[in-house]
Amino acid sequence: MPSRVAGRDAGIARTSKITITSTVNTRTQGEGHRIDAYTEVYYTWRRKGLEHVLSVDSLLVKARINGEESMNTFMSRAKLVNTEQGQTQEVSFDEASDELKKTPRDSFDVPLCILQVDASGKETRRTVVAGAGAKSMVDNGMIANALLFHPPFPPQRKEWQADAEFSTGNGGSAQGKLTYTTVPGRGPRRLFKVSGKCSRESFRLPDKPLTMKDVLFVVSGEQTYDPAQRAWVSGKLAVDVSFQMITDDQTTTSAKGKMTLSCEESPGRQTTRPSNR
Repeated sequence: MPSRVAGRDAGIARTSKITITSTVNTRTQGEGHRIDAYTEVYYTWRRKGLEHVLSVDSLLVKARINGEESMNTFMSRAKLVNTEQGQTQEVSFDEASDELKKTPRDSFDVPLCILQVDASGKETRRTVVAGAGAKSMVDNGMIANALLFHPPFPPQRKEWQADAEFSTGNGGSAQGKLTYTTVPGRGPRRLFKVSGKCSRESFRLPDKPLTMKDVLFVVSGEQTYDPAQRAWVSGKLAVDVSFQMITDDQTTTSAKGKMTLSCEESPGRQTTRPSNR
């Protein structure tokens, strides 16, 4: 829900939750693996005129490889909670060492990027202001994820296209356009069908002997816009993803999978407690 930010003429703050559930099957020289992942992010866009400022409230990441848990980590400004082999370790910000404080200090409840937009909400300039401790978060797609469900909205058009981006991790991304088409209906809110593709021919991973090739995200779904709030308030996208990973010695890993992304307004910030999922 929107709220006024403290300070004179500070604008509107709107917090959302995005969840990303994915299953990717890989195959290398006849050997297959299944990777299941779940990501949950609470983030806030602060809007003042044509300036939008992004901050992140919390991040939860879970992953399994061939059914075995490989990651279960919750992070916020307040704490880090890590679960490994059924054992949970919790470290509060106040208890953390100076080195450990860098990530929460630079990643949560502080600006990550500042957008300048036009009257429809289309981005005209982006300035990434994240500190060094937030580099991993930014490189792995936090800004792209926080923008995905908030495209421009030209109110007089029944169909339009907008730039879109999906992170491939390690600072890379696949880019393309999504088409938004009005679904006829009554009511104060407007429903839109979403479809499109994002792709990247090749991306060399920094400091690694790996190159991603033929990256493709095929997107379909729906989003809801509330004209009274001048904001996108919910959405759900289904994504088919495929790519190849090629090492310097030409060993090839092929990957195919599916992602489900959902976004909804959050009545409050999630900063101290992981999801029960």
